[in-house]
Amino acid sequence: MSKNASKRSYKDLLISFGPAILLVIAGFWVAYQFVAPPPPKKIIISTGSETGVYYKTEVS
Repeated sequence: MSKNASKRSYKDLLISFGPAILLVIAGFWVAYQFVAPPPPKKIIISTGSETGVYYKTEVS
């Protein structure tokens, strides 16, 4: 295979698969716009003093 044929081959591949790759990347970008972030893994609840009702409810 000559150098010229090799360059032509890469050019043909780019012309063939380039638009498909760009379309896939654009699809991922559009989907990313509609995906909500995951909820937090840790929830912090602020309560009153250790003798209060909220604290007793949280501990039990």
